Amino acid sequence: MNENPIVELRGVGKSFKGCSVLKDVKFSIFRGESISICGASGVGKTTLLNIISLLEQPDSGNIFWNGEMVLNRRAKDIRSLRSAMFGFVFQNHNLIHELNVIENVLLPLKVRGKISKNDTNFANSLLKAAGIEGKKDETIDVLSGGERQRIALARSLVNKPSVILADEPTGNLDEDNANRALHLMMDICKLNNSSLLLITHNQQLAKLTDKTFFLSSGGLSPQ
Repeated sequence: MNENPIVELRGVGKSFKGCSVLKDVKFSIFRGESISICGASGVGKTTLLNIISLLEQPDSGNIFWNGEMVLNRRAKDIRSLRSAMFGFVFQNHNLIHELNVIENVLLPLKVRGKISKNDTNFANSLLKAAGIEGKKDETIDVLSGGERQRIALARSLVNKPSVILADEPTGNLDEDNANRALHLMMDICKLNNSSLLLITHNQQLAKLTDKTFFLSSGGLSPQ
């Protein structure tokens, strides 16, 4: 891993209606590592994820992406940087049912502009790594929950992001499929040299990542 973090939070705080959710949080993500963040429901794990990607603004502190402070950037610039910096995987896959598998995977690139042959080849390689290359022309409706999760993972990696932010991505899967999905996610991230930040309530899954943190009473502590 590089010595310098690709994402760094310094003294980040966030409150809602006078209640502190995050207090003076210091946190770093380094290239190629996997991190899990655990905590009780409602403690602020998703808020932390959103602040890391600046989908939400913190009330205090600073955020750095690749060593550059980003809070003072224009909203347009932040959106562009976020698109290149992060990939997202959620519990609800948010796949487009009117599109087939490969079209869903390529959607983030289509939004940004014209899709090249290299883009399509890379998307196909992600589907192959996920074990579903034979279903690239299938519609979403005929696929299982586990297969949809794999498509969502491939979509999150298609723009070759530095960091994958995964918010309870296995919450709708049984234990066996959840374990397979996380191993797959970590393997594909390693192939792309992407970092993985996993939000989960599952302590067993958390143990599979390189580092585990626990969020409680607004503070983030290593486990």
